[in-house]
Amino acid sequence: MSTSNARRIEKTSRFAVMARRPGGVSRDQALARAEATIDKQKDNYSEWVARDLSTLESHVNAIHQNEGARDEDMEAAYSKTAQIRDLGATFGFPLTTEVADSLCELLHRMRHAQMYGRGALQTHLEALKLVCTDAFKGKQPNDEKPLLDGLGHVLAKYPPVTGDGD
Repeated sequence: MSTSNARRIEKTSRFAVMARRPGGVSRDQALARAEATIDKQKDNYSEWVARDLSTLESHVNAIHQNEGARDEDMEAAYSKTAQIRDLGATFGFPLTTEVADSLCELLHRMRHAQMYGRGALQTHLEALKLVCTDAFKGKQPNDEKPLLDGLGHVLAKYPPVTGDGD
């Protein structure tokens, strides 16, 4: 039985106060505008992701060059991969999100276990570059289950981060 003295304090954020002021647009209107903006930007996604992949490849090359010894290389690669992951499904590439998520997890595990694996890292990078192509637009994770299963087997060679590993 817990004897915590924690209390819940209700505090309305500044954003919540501003969002409830009269005037402005409704939630539905704001969502519709956001979706329209995303639709307008979809044509640019291939160009953006190509630039992001080039940057990611540079980060991965730095990891290879230092055999995973520098945390800053791992963090830079993780951050760029997370950006690619976070936009994939938004722009019609849900498989990109899945593969990038697996690469994020691999980088996280490698960093915290201090285990470098050139092949594992390169395999994930090449898979990510593949699924970012137009041929994979709209492909769902179940459409490419063998690919994801293979990446999962590679990932399983590195211990998961538990507890306060962040």
